Amino acid sequence: MTTSLPGISRYDSGEVREATNRLGSLLLEEEQLVNLLRDLTARFENDDKSPSLFDNLPEAYIQRMIKAIVAFEIEVTDIDNVFKLSQNRDKKSYESIITKLSAMGSDGKEIAREMEKRSSQLFKTEKA
Repeated sequence: MTTSLPGISRYDSGEVREATNRLGSLLLEEEQLVNLLRDLTARFENDDKSPSLFDNLPEAYIQRMIKAIVAFEIEVTDIDNVFKLSQNRDKKSYESIITKLSAMGSDGKEIAREMEKRSSQLFKTEKA
């Protein structure tokens, strides 16, 4: 997920490592690909009448496009996360960024929540 305000960028990303390099044995057959596409569009299209729903696509379109997709499966053995959430800012700037992100749409609000969670680690208060 990435979002930005003018001059400021925040992101989180991940690196996935797979268990094998036997790609040839992991390629999906056309029937498996069709089932995968059907399941994915059913999950992410919230409207049964959506023209993007796999079952609503013209058959000629499906047959033409399916040839351009190389589908494969991998076994994930490890995932590493990277977060760049304005950790290099002073507390006042950091809080201002959280406020502006909170006023944005869902991605901005989600990133603001993540930044709030990390705030106490970045700006530890010293006790006398």
